[in-house]
Amino acid sequence: MHTCYAHPVSHLRPGDVELLKALYSVGSTAEGARVLGVEQSTVSRRLARVEERFGRDLFVRTASGLIPTPFGERLRPLIGEAQGALARADALIEASQSEVSGSVRLALPEAFAHHIVVPRLGELQRQHPRLELVLDDGPDLVDLQRAEAHIAVRVPRPRAGNVVVKRYLTDTLALYGAPDYVRARAFEELTLLGWDDRLDHLGEARLLTRYPLRPDLRFCRMTTMLAAAMNGLGVALIGSLMAREVGLVRADAPVEMPEGGAVLWLAAPTSLRDTPAVDAVWRFLEGIADEARRSLPT
Repeated sequence: MHTCYAHPVSHLRPGDVELLKALYSVGSTAEGARVLGVEQSTVSRRLARVEERFGRDLFVRTASGLIPTPFGERLRPLIGEAQGALARADALIEASQSEVSGSVRLALPEAFAHHIVVPRLGELQRQHPRLELVLDDGPDLVDLQRAEAHIAVRVPRPRAGNVVVKRYLTDTLALYGAPDYVRARAFEELTLLGWDDRLDHLGEARLLTRYPLRPDLRFCRMTTMLAAAMNGLGVALIGSLMAREVGLVRADAPVEMPEGGAVLWLAAPTSLRDTPAVDAVWRFLEGIADEARRSLPT
């Protein structure tokens, strides 16, 4: 008949390894207390509890100090191994807390994703090769409180609590079109690209109602509207940053036109904002904004 015994180290609890390592090293409870920075009675009490869990003595108490028992001698190398394993575990935990890795879901407007973020993603990949980025560029707003996204660039400012919010980019709106299209026509001959009536709540749609031109082509998606402008089908009311990125030029009006601005907000759930992966993406997006601000007209 064979009896199965648990591995001796399985009897150890947090702090036991440090205690035994000190006692093996200095050979007395008094010196062990000095090394550990506690009272000698605390060391004696903790050692007694460890021995009780093992069901046998680890040391013989003598007037000159502690002498390991035969079982204690067999345990000594295992304590050294456990100490090394704990040190490696601490290093792994510390590295994981600062390492940029894992998956981050980034929600952002479709056109901003296509024309501003994606062309610059190579830089983020080079800096953080273990980062997995999921781009959510659909038309629906994500719920940051429920962590449907880890970070978001969006037009309406998030109002919910437990969300970190920062004004990201502000740009001036104007009419832009393809260079050949704009330069070949008088202003009143331009075709205005507008929004579908279901999107009348958009700031750009409301501003367009004050323009002398009336939309001849209407859209539900900004990327499609930009494609129309880039292909010479008309002029679109967009910000100067986006216009520059896609190669459009401003259509100057002969009269003063109503002015408006576009504001983008950067946001993340408070609980996730300072995690290494989210912070890396946040800083990457801030870099894009800094670059844009330096290039935008003042």
